[in-house]
Amino acid sequence: MRFMGDASLKGQSELDVLRTLLKLCRDHEVMRDECYCQVVKQITDNTSTKQDSCQRGWRLLYIVAAYRSCSEVLQPHLVRFLQDVGRTPGLPFQGIAKACEQNLQRTLRFGGRLELPSSMELRAMLVALDVVEEICAEMALTRPEAFDEYVIFVVTNRGQHVCPLSRRAYILDVASEMEQVDGGYTLWFRRVLWDQPLKFENELYVTMHYNQVLPDYLKGLFSSIPAGQPGEQQLQQVSKLAALQHRAKDHFYLPSM
Repeated sequence: MRFMGDASLKGQSELDVLRTLLKLCRDHEVMRDECYCQVVKQITDNTSTKQDSCQRGWRLLYIVAAYRSCSEVLQPHLVRFLQDVGRTPGLPFQGIAKACEQNLQRTLRFGGRLELPSSMELRAMLVALDVVEEICAEMALTRPEAFDEYVIFVVTNRGQHVCPLSRRAYILDVASEMEQVDGGYTLWFRRVLWDQPLKFENELYVTMHYNQVLPDYLKGLFSSIPAGQPGEQQLQQVSKLAALQHRAKDHFYLPSM
């Protein structure tokens, strides 16, 4: 319940809570079935006041299934539960239910993973809105109106096809689908609205915006020079920006006009 947000973390991180649970299941075999039963109970007809409680419960089940097996007594019931969710049209969490079943089958066959999960792995199991909010927080953006200006895109076909993700799109679902369609897919985090003023105190914020804007700038898409010859001030500004780009790429030859 701490991992799902339904109980206080009491100073721990969700990664701390998760690792404690996995260690308990490792050291006390009887805890494994108990853990599976409790998580399944929490995600079945979930009535939590926390909006993402059920989603977090599925994330927990996905992780536990990759690390710890269940008993032969529980196995057919647990597999049937996952299959029912994963194969029933219209039910939420279909993608992660299928992934949970795959994890469980691998664990039963080969034994569970040994290395405990990293914080990066936990991030891969978020919905798009969670990812946006986390990255915004790292850029020192805390206001909801700032979150609205950023979107996660999935990019396929070597960059030729770019599609924005719904804010409620489950990243693991997207990854599972893309693996079947285009194994070379990438996920992009981009700013699409520019209502909020720019700020330059946060290094990640500056780096992210700089690298997003740079390709469009170099293609001349931001040109605001009026018809005719550019003025001396404009020439000086363009020259300085070009020189900085030249040095940033570690070029030592003189640039052309």
